[in-house]
Amino acid sequence: MKKAKDILELYKGHQGYLANRSDRIPIPQFESILGSIFTPGPYYYYVLDSASLTFDFCSPSTKKILGIDLTGAHLSSLVGVFHSEDMPFVYASENQVATYIKTKLNASEIINYKFSYSIREQIYDGTFRLFLMQTITLATNEEGALEKVLGIHSDISHITQTNSYKLSITDLTGERGNLVISGYSNESSQSEVDSFLPKFTKREREIVILIGEGLTTKEISVQLFVSEETVISHRKNLLKKSGCKNTAQLVFFCVKNGLI
Repeated sequence: MKKAKDILELYKGHQGYLANRSDRIPIPQFESILGSIFTPGPYYYYVLDSASLTFDFCSPSTKKILGIDLTGAHLSSLVGVFHSEDMPFVYASENQVATYIKTKLNASEIINYKFSYSIREQIYDGTFRLFLMQTITLATNEEGALEKVLGIHSDISHITQTNSYKLSITDLTGERGNLVISGYSNESSQSEVDSFLPKFTKREREIVILIGEGLTTKEISVQLFVSEETVISHRKNLLKKSGCKNTAQLVFFCVKNGLI
């Protein structure tokens, strides 16, 4: 059974993946990113210092949800709340992320990517909930080693209690779209897994995220500075692409398949 120490050893095994040192960054620099992240339920977030693997900051909601304050704590404190049966998937997914960053991206591209997958976490009352974990790199050194990483964990147990065990790799600029792979698959099977899923544009993903957060057509149009007719048109296209009958099915489909 994989444990926290195995995850830490994994990071060390990817030479040049984590920076040896880093400087603090101002809070507003990462809080402005939260608006573009899918948070359909209660969530908490943090900034991880990759050099020390300790948390520079964690939101007040962290203690409310998990029952612990992660600020200043080591990464192993967070990994400790993960369900033991999900740890092999976490290990495999983190290995995929490290490999992708080191082999597919240059230093300037890393901050434009979001990596996400679902995992069961133990909350304050001792029960487990399914969370969607999304991470974005805030800063790297010149060689592309990670310095600061923003993590957002959203409770999605009201949407689904079944883990798809898929890793989603999203280009936030929209240029390369979205890659979804099995957390246990190898490099050769990535394109095969991805080929069966619909291709959503950056705007379509934005709309699905807002739908999932409960916004109405009018509210979405105001937030995205587009007409209500445009939002309605996108909704119809999304339903057609996904084969879903309504927006509730659409959100479930996207969460299940790691599309947002």
